[in-house]
Amino acid sequence: MTLVVRNWCVDHQSNGTRVSADVGDMNVWFRIPPGVAAAETGDAFLAVALIPAMALGAGLDLTALPPVSSELLGRLGDIQDIWTSWNPLMHRIDVRANQRPSSAVTMSGGAAFFSGGVDALFTALERRADLDRLVFINGFDFNMSADVFADARARVARQAALLGMPLIAVETNWIDFTRRHRIARSTSFGSGLASVALLLAPERMVIASSNTYARLAPAGSHPLLDPLWSTGAMQIEHHGCHARRDEKLMTILKHPEFLQDLWVCHHDPVKNCGACPKCLRLRLSLWLFGKDRLAFPGTSGDPLGAWCRVAHYRSERTFLADLIWMAQDCGRDDAVRRLNATAQRLRLRGLGHLADAALFGGAVSRFRRRAGETPDLSPRGIGPYQEW
Repeated sequence: MTLVVRNWCVDHQSNGTRVSADVGDMNVWFRIPPGVAAAETGDAFLAVALIPAMALGAGLDLTALPPVSSELLGRLGDIQDIWTSWNPLMHRIDVRANQRPSSAVTMSGGAAFFSGGVDALFTALERRADLDRLVFINGFDFNMSADVFADARARVARQAALLGMPLIAVETNWIDFTRRHRIARSTSFGSGLASVALLLAPERMVIASSNTYARLAPAGSHPLLDPLWSTGAMQIEHHGCHARRDEKLMTILKHPEFLQDLWVCHHDPVKNCGACPKCLRLRLSLWLFGKDRLAFPGTSGDPLGAWCRVAHYRSERTFLADLIWMAQDCGRDDAVRRLNATAQRLRLRGLGHLADAALFGGAVSRFRRRAGETPDLSPRGIGPYQEW
């Protein structure tokens, strides 16, 4: 079985340049704004197609595309070594492509991906001196309609203006492609960012980290993986593993003008809903510093209690220690006690799950999920861990 990528096309339109190719039976496309050049290589579609091909155990044929960077092709063995060691469901595959040494970059200087969230804003602030532009993507976290994308782009553009950098807004159907192949976002998002970086081809592209060095786990964007998507002319960097969440927030709080448009929401790409777990965590973090009303105007109630009620979510448990450190740094002894009580409750809950698995084969947990008491948060598709 072979996944073939063909029919590469560049279409210059009034609203930008559309670059597309058929990856298997689906047309995958990117649209970049007028005045921004696209690299005329097959590099971006190699990044799009590699993970799905490895999940399928299919060879990858890119010979119908423009040549791919020989430096990038030379690193595919390392990329595949990492993924097959992380995930036994991934397979090493053969990749066929025309190749040539990397051509000149299409964009001078440095760029960073930017959504307006904590990780991206921290990276933009800390690396401001060597960044020249920011890149925002529609079709990565959300599939936004034209009106919603315009509003979200305006939100991000306000922050970019405060940083003194132009914003490049890219549109794509990449998220539809990965869903079609049932690739979990935790597995695919690093190669998705790499595809946009390879299409824009600046001298340097920076990806903000979500984890510290102490908490690194298999994921699509990782300090081991991201630089491997570089070419001989364009370097991709993974930034931010040295800073905990509370340290990132303390850096941002030195610039309160950014808080009005600080965005983390799982549900709304334009503003924080204030109710999803990510919003509740950010609101609690800012509340510890006494700044929550700037990012969540009009909210009421107990932010600590609201977050503790969702602390059992897989996405939230890993941040509990950061929140305790943050509460200690802020001198909030009451919050430290309540967060430690939540930690104890989660430990007991974990023991209960182990007992359920050992004695009842997980039947209790399955019943509680069916009853709506415990959310099933497992990713739908191939993830970095076999048990997913």
